[in-house]
Amino acid sequence: VIVSGKDVISPLEKQSIELTITDNNTPVSGVQVSANVIDSSGNIVKDMISISKSDGEYLFSWNLGSETKSGLYQVIIDIYHEEFISKRQIFSYTVE
Repeated sequence: VIVSGKDVISPLEKQSIELTITDNNTPVSGVQVSANVIDSSGNIVKDMISISKSDGEYLFSWNLGSETKSGLYQVIIDIYHEEFISKRQIFSYTVE
């Protein structure tokens, strides 16, 4: 699993987290992907779920609101497919 996104972001900007899910460089489709965005106080501020596309890629994208607090945020991504071992990835970013 490769995860990428913006490391530093301002309120009112759009955050996009891209996942690429492969098995020995072969894209894996039909993977259930869920993500929780957690603020610096430990509160879940966004909850998303979907299925990866046939090319093994998925994009979580959302707009931060004007009331988004500064600080460190974590995106906890859980990946599940019945033929593979489940995996958890954590992506962190800072709101300034």
